[in-house]
Amino acid sequence: MGTAEAEALLCAALVSMVKPELAYSVAGQLTNSGTPAARAGLGAALQAKEPQRRQAAMNSLRSLRDNSPALAYYIAAMRPLSQRKYKQAYDLLKVAVELDPEGSRPFVGLG
Repeated sequence: MGTAEAEALLCAALVSMVKPELAYSVAGQLTNSGTPAARAGLGAALQAKEPQRRQAAMNSLRSLRDNSPALAYYIAAMRPLSQRKYKQAYDLLKVAVELDPEGSRPFVGLG
């Protein structure tokens, strides 16, 4: 079984597995993958009925966001932005988007 197949199985398991208490373990595996497909699976789990599944997905998505290499560039861009050095801020935000095109913070900064 290839990585994409395993990821698809994990996504399906997170949304519909028999034991919701296993959601944290499955969501953790998807977090480690960090691919767009894994993010989509975590996003789908946010709609689950069981709170364990929703919370596991939310925690994993938050972890992906907070551990993104793009976050450092986003944070670095806030200083020149506040100093109205827009070109410098833009350049840093652009790097953040290139590093993590799935993240939303850099896009918000770019307007």
